[in-house]
Amino acid sequence: MSDAPDNPDAKAQLRGFADRFHLLLDERQRITEDIKTLSDEVETAGFDKKALRKAVDTERKNRRAALEGDENYQLYKGALGITLETEGDDA
Repeated sequence: MSDAPDNPDAKAQLRGFADRFHLLLDERQRITEDIKTLSDEVETAGFDKKALRKAVDTERKNRRAALEGDENYQLYKGALGITLETEGDDA
């Protein structure tokens, strides 16, 4: 929209986008600060914050993989006509 300076609707839309960017950037900063505070708490409690972070990252990856696998499983079950009644059958 190269005509944004002359178009009131485009100006309003652009202002809305800019405002949302500001809000999200502020929120990201707060989250970054919260994560730093939590990491400090973990360390103060005597735990290895790097090891915990690695474990959490692994756990998140495993959850995502499980969800993706479940979605594929459900898709394949549907494509093959597998229902609750036939799911346990060893045909």
